[in-house]
Amino acid sequence: MSEARPVEQQPVLYVFAGPNGAGKSTLFNAMAARSPSVEQVNGDVLKQQNPQLSGFDVEAMTAQRIKELRDSRVSFSVESNLAQTNDYKLIHGAKAAGYRVELVYVSLESVRECQDRVLSRVAKGGHDVPPAIIEQRYHQSLSLLKQNYKEFDRIELIDNTSRPFQPGALIEKGLIAPLQSPPPEWVKGVVTHVQRMERVNQLLAQPAADVQQATIRVTEAARAPGARGQAEAVQAAVRMSGAQVSDVQPAAASEQGQRVSYLNVQYSLKSPELERISTTLDAVHRQPGSEVMESAKDQQRRQAPGQAREAGQSQATERGQDQQER
Repeated sequence: MSEARPVEQQPVLYVFAGPNGAGKSTLFNAMAARSPSVEQVNGDVLKQQNPQLSGFDVEAMTAQRIKELRDSRVSFSVESNLAQTNDYKLIHGAKAAGYRVELVYVSLESVRECQDRVLSRVAKGGHDVPPAIIEQRYHQSLSLLKQNYKEFDRIELIDNTSRPFQPGALIEKGLIAPLQSPPPEWVKGVVTHVQRMERVNQLLAQPAADVQQATIRVTEAARAPGARGQAEAVQAAVRMSGAQVSDVQPAAASEQGQRVSYLNVQYSLKSPELERISTTLDAVHRQPGSEVMESAKDQQRRQAPGQAREAGQSQATERGQDQQER
């Protein structure tokens, strides 16, 4: 965690977040010992110190104190599940006021482990949270973090599953520094999402002339709803190559009972992964039932020197084989 900055510098809002039972309160309290000059705003502590206060009163007093600190432009810290859209109003307000916002997000590998930690806490006299609420907050908090990661200037992902507070990854200005190998699945999920979105942002920033699009048409046998098929496999392969792919868009089944899907692909001609993207698209085009629909000019622009000849030779061979079969 970063050291608290002096008041005369850019003020910082430190946010300690994560699901119930993950251990965020422990880190939150540790900061109080390390940086006593940074005021902690905690509604739970306020309620414990003033049990006569209603939930509405605690919320109002907490909001008022945050406003006072923000108006004074001094650093402070808060603890939250960040499991509701409204929880991000505080972050938006701080950013608008010129704050740097740093997030320390601590979690466990599964909902069940969070629930077990809460049960253990209750057995020691701590406060309880219903299992259903824990599950809801676990998933919503991670989902909202992925949606709002750019609101934070710095994100520390910390895993507290098997060993205490293991650094998982550091994300700052879209740059990711893995701190644990292999990373826990929940950390991997966040990191993968950020990497994908950063590639999209880079692509959108490219001049229009450098960005190309293609459509992949996949025809396969109809299958049960939700079952993974060729379209999903193609989507995964093209994404792994470095291109951006929209979700599968299935069309109505044909009279022969076949399922037809369309995938929209977008990539930059300046991408360092262009050769791999192009090779993948050519491989997909050769698969039975898959067709990459693009102009001949776009195909030539994306293919590396020599690759166009190889693709042309392969396609010519395939056409010759088709004619022989006919």
